[in-house]
Amino acid sequence: MSLPGTIEKPTLAQPGDAARRLRRGMVLLAICGIVTYVVQAPARHEIDSHFIEQGLREFFAWFRGGMTGPIAQPSAYPIFQYLTGLLAPALGTIGIPLTMNEIWSLSSRLSYLALPYLTYRTVRARGGSFPTAGFAALVMLAGPLAAYATSTFNELPAALLTAGFAASLLCGRSLLLIALLSVLAGITKEFAPFLLALLWLALIGLDPARRPTRVHLAALSLSLVLAVAINAGFNQFRFGTPRNVEYLDDPRLVQSVRYWLGYALALWLAPNGGVVASWPLWAGLFLAVLPLRSFPKMLQSPPTPCRAAACASAAALLVALILTAGLAAWLAPFGWYCWGPRLLLPWLPTILLILIAANPATADLAVQGALRTRARRWALAILILASTLPAALLLYDEEVLHEFFNQANAQRAHLRDPHDLQSIHRVALDIAWRHWPPMLLLPLRHIAIDPSSAVIPLVLCASLQILLGSVRCDCPGVINPSELSDLSRKPGPRDG
Repeated sequence: MSLPGTIEKPTLAQPGDAARRLRRGMVLLAICGIVTYVVQAPARHEIDSHFIEQGLREFFAWFRGGMTGPIAQPSAYPIFQYLTGLLAPALGTIGIPLTMNEIWSLSSRLSYLALPYLTYRTVRARGGSFPTAGFAALVMLAGPLAAYATSTFNELPAALLTAGFAASLLCGRSLLLIALLSVLAGITKEFAPFLLALLWLALIGLDPARRPTRVHLAALSLSLVLAVAINAGFNQFRFGTPRNVEYLDDPRLVQSVRYWLGYALALWLAPNGGVVASWPLWAGLFLAVLPLRSFPKMLQSPPTPCRAAACASAAALLVALILTAGLAAWLAPFGWYCWGPRLLLPWLPTILLILIAANPATADLAVQGALRTRARRWALAILILASTLPAALLLYDEEVLHEFFNQANAQRAHLRDPHDLQSIHRVALDIAWRHWPPMLLLPLRHIAIDPSSAVIPLVLCASLQILLGSVRCDCPGVINPSELSDLSRKPGPRDG
């Protein structure tokens, strides 16, 4: 029974040797299953990769031709994808014959494995308990990222680099590593350096014991400026202007507030591609950890740890809002032929990581509450299966997305003017909100066509269920509210 004026806090019983060995065995078994999925799942070659590969071939032809005249057909993709594509001919010179698509797919496989590990280590380093760190790692594995684990899209490597940048700031890593990650993450998308700068300004005050020196401030500022210069220089090279004219052309921008608001809501709430539908575990943990009540503490003076945590949390929320506003103003806010909100995915892991790292006590309470009863654990298990199995099955049926989005093209074909942008927006929003059957159900039909294709996706889902079992909390204790603020500054018990 709780005493008056106290609130519950997850107090973990120290496990015995047998319980500790069992938990470690479960984690090891889960890791084996996850690695099996990443290794055995077929590579998914995306249409964007074809255009990037074609662009690189045209660049080589231009280079061999004496670098005179413009490149025939410059494409609008970020420079990071071109640089990773250049690894293929570079590795070929030393006897490693990998194609560009194999390089891109391999980078996604490695990123899918590294992202949960990075999340776990960062949350533990910031004082989060083992269940909270383990659950955060589980969230990174369950949901739409499983659909990109072998994809040639850039989203998973970009997510890893962006989360790595935030983790290096949160854990006080070396200046060289932070600067390198800021440049690499900054060239994954042309708007990335500006959002990274916002996160950097919010995170530098989170740990009073690690105040940045002028050298640190100058080095990180220069690294972000360098990322902006690289992006602008690449655009100058291919378009003759620092702007990406293909993405920022007026016809591609939403002109109506009505459609902008519809896209903004659809990115988060639409049953076809919205964050809540495609990644329910992320959405639930985000809402549970988001400390809205602490935001007024940002106005406190002098600076306090609570104020620093509130500023970091507000910056993470602001990044989510800026991304939503920016993508909703574009013709294809989801990323078009994709699973879930593809263009949001590189930033969602970082946003959640910052919220958990800045509010470890709140995160511990949220995870404790989610795992407290058997009914809640069953609900989590069902959510993991419902959001991860369709995403994993997608790798075995490449026609699913084409069938889904071709219905939008079919509707456009019946328009009086198929190129009328207002009509295109109406069709796109109709697909996001009203298409039946929903996107999540379409890959499941492949089980009836080829039952053997479900084996590896089911291995992944079973591994995630085992991982969920390994992070179960014990019964909560109580803590006085006056002690809660201290928890965000003290490391949690290292119990495994």
